[in-house]
Amino acid sequence: MNSLWSRVGKTLVCLLALAAPLFATTVVARIQVGFNPGSLALNPITKLLYTANDIDDTVSVVDTVTNTLVTTIPTDQPFGVAVNPNTNLIYVNTEPGVVYVIDGATNQVVTTIPTGNGADGIAVDSRLNRIYATNVYDNAVAVIDGRTNAVVDHVTVGKDPGFVAVDEVTGYVYVTNVLGASVSVIDGHTDMILATVSITGTDPIPNGIAVDHALNRVYVTDNGSFTLDVIDTLTFTVSSTVSGFENPFAVAINPQSHWLYVLGGNGMRGRISLVSPKALAITGKVNVRRTLFAAVVDPSTGYLYVGGGDEVVVFGP
Repeated sequence: MNSLWSRVGKTLVCLLALAAPLFATTVVARIQVGFNPGSLALNPITKLLYTANDIDDTVSVVDTVTNTLVTTIPTDQPFGVAVNPNTNLIYVNTEPGVVYVIDGATNQVVTTIPTGNGADGIAVDSRLNRIYATNVYDNAVAVIDGRTNAVVDHVTVGKDPGFVAVDEVTGYVYVTNVLGASVSVIDGHTDMILATVSITGTDPIPNGIAVDHALNRVYVTDNGSFTLDVIDTLTFTVSSTVSGFENPFAVAINPQSHWLYVLGGNGMRGRISLVSPKALAITGKVNVRRTLFAAVVDPSTGYLYVGGGDEVVVFGP
């Protein structure tokens, strides 16, 4: 696993800072899941949330309507999880280089797909029905056909690929190369590299990534330079850099307001920074006791779900 911090420690969240408008900033629920929920994925249709718990070797299934744990599914060192809401299949990228496929209707593993060596992030393009799973030790991304559950290609990217995000409108796939100080851009229609965008901070370590197609932007956390880089998807260049973060690790977007949540901290104390898409500046901060590693926003409610320790914390308006 190429993440900068080891994902350990129980998360006990307390709200310490007043946040900006348009944000979910009130803790409305805490849901106990497996240990180290380092990746989250939400099916907006079924309202089920999935957490990849890499220490427990499990995937937790959470009902976001009732904020309760539904079930726990055994896997093997899961580091990334993604959902195809059209097929209701859940894909889990595990450290042995195997993707587990879970049926969201039955919560059963229906197949496993060997992809390569090592694992971290995973993403789904529901329009193309393609799944993109990083193979850390191969410096590659495995491309899976969702119809056949077979690997159809391996795309070589930069050194130590970490997280991956998809723009389903263009079919472009963005991959952070943690030790390569860059972001690889893959054309999902051809599996060809379109561009490699250099992250040129003082000590560049790109980690978390999120796409906002409406604004033609990709956001990348630079964990070494303590910044958030903004990539212009029309030119594939870094157009802006937001500073003032503390070890920024993950980033999530509210797709309705386009505002951003950036997760970071110093190991003993975490922080959620609120970033304005217009000003491209931090407008508020929520402090937590331990660093959180994953976040997702429900597009219909605006609720924020963050994972760390052995729980998911739900922030509402």
